[in-house]
Order: sequence, then C-alpha cells, then structure tokens
Amino acid sequence: MENPNYNRLTFLYAHREVDPTTNHFHGIGAYSYSGSKDSPTITSTNTNNRIPEPYTQQSPLTLLPGTGVFTGRLVSTPTNEEYSNLKTQPVLSLTNSTESEEQYLFNSSNRRWQGSLQGATTALQLVSISDGLNVADKSGSNLFNSVGDIYTIGSGDNFSFTPTFWTNATAPLGTYSATFKLIDNGTTNNRTPLGESGTFSFDFKVEKVPEPTTTIGLSVVGLLLFSLSRQRKRIGNERM
Repeated sequence: MENPNYNRLTFLYAHREVDPTTNHFHGIGAYSYSGSKDSPTITSTNTNNRIPEPYTQQSPLTLLPGTGVFTGRLVSTPTNEEYSNLKTQPVLSLTNSTESEEQYLFNSSNRRWQGSLQGATTALQLVSISDGLNVADKSGSNLFNSVGDIYTIGSGDNFSFTPTFWTNATAPLGTYSATFKLIDNGTTNNRTPLGESGTFSFDFKVEKVPEPTTTIGLSVVGLLLFSLSRQRKRIGNERM
C-alpha cells in the first residue's frame, strides 16, 4: 500500500541508544492504516501518537514549580525524566554535526527522514487541550487562545522551538493533555504546501508534592520533517 505520510510533515521522536549505531526516529504525528487488508482506511493518527510514547508505559511528564516569569505556575522542564526535553528542530539541523552518534541518527532508516523543509513555514495547530493546561513561549506568553489556533514555529530547515506547558500552581491533581498537528503555511510564489501531519499529544501530570530534579543537557531533534529528542541513557558526558 502507498505510504499515507508521503509529502506530509511528520512529527518524530529521536531515540538515542547506548549503542549509537542503532539510533533512530519514531513517527509520533503520523498517518496510518486501520481496518482489514482488503478494505483499509487511512487515519490521521497512529497507536504511537503520544509523548511519553504509550509502548513504554511511562507515566505522564511531571509539571514542576516554575521560576522567573513562571513563578506561581507548574511547568514542563528538562529533567532526568525521559521525554522531558521538548526542544524541536528540523532533521536537517543534524546535517553538519561532527558527532558520530548524531550522524547515525541522521542517516537512520536508510535516510528516510532527510526530506527538506526549504520553502516551508512550519506551524503548530492546537487540536485539543485539557482545561487548566496552557502552552507558552519563554517569556511566559501563551501561544494559543483557543482550539484551532495556529502558531508559526519556523521557516525552512534552520529553526528551534521549545514550548513550555504550564498550569497554575493550585491546579487540581491529575493528568493534563494537549493534542496538535503540524501544518505548512509556506505558499510564497504559488508553492504547494506540504500536507499536514497526523495528530499527536503530550501528557503531563500534576502531583501532590512535585520533587525538584536535576536539569540535563539540550537535545537535538528532528522531523521529516520534525521531531522530539529523547534523553540518552548514557553514563558520563551527555549531549542531547
């Protein structure tokens, strides 16, 4: 059957392994087939469409007390918790990396994810969000006012985007989720935009007593054109 993600944006997660030769991407925001082989239906999501990834059975990411402009809020932040670094960049940001582990990642899956975003204007559209959960930039300003809103995150193959998810410090205990899709708004010179991605979600939790954890390094990520980066399970000097 034809690939339903052909010529579409795809939100990816970068898996960096102890053995770097096995580094690879997982499609998170991707289309998939459902139903029988004889009568398949294309759906705009897949069974691995969440962060943290469902197959890991990891609990939602912990929202922790914020500082500075986020004082009085519980926020997403990079910690030693898997999936907690939400920095996102195009796959082609890895092109000139001198680190061999990054090149293994870049060339994984027979270089499947090396399509260029040249001419594209990549944006994030809010599909759904839990009451009390918000998405902000580094200044603390919310990126979305309501479902359906679109926020432009970058153009071409050279940008970096890190959202901050937050609730009030007094938010009720429980799980909070937000669902998105990627769209291409680049129509300059009558360009035909790339197709939108499948939908994907981020899950967070508000606990009774959030415990501080140690922030660790940045992640490099990718996408086909998009992706999140995983915290590496390695001992010693880490670069994400």
